[in-house]
Amino acid sequence: MKKTDVIIIGAGPVGLFAVHQLGIKGLKAVVVDNLDKAGGQCIESKI
Repeated sequence: MKKTDVIIIGAGPVGLFAVHQLGIKGLKAVVVDNLDKAGGQCIESKI
């Protein structure tokens, strides 16, 4: 079983920044989003 330290909900700019910073600190993080692309409101979605 793989260990995850943090789960980030949302792959928008803040979620991606958070997972990047956690990786720098040596933590393992998973990003979960309901869209198939990262970017959040910065990308055009067809919902």
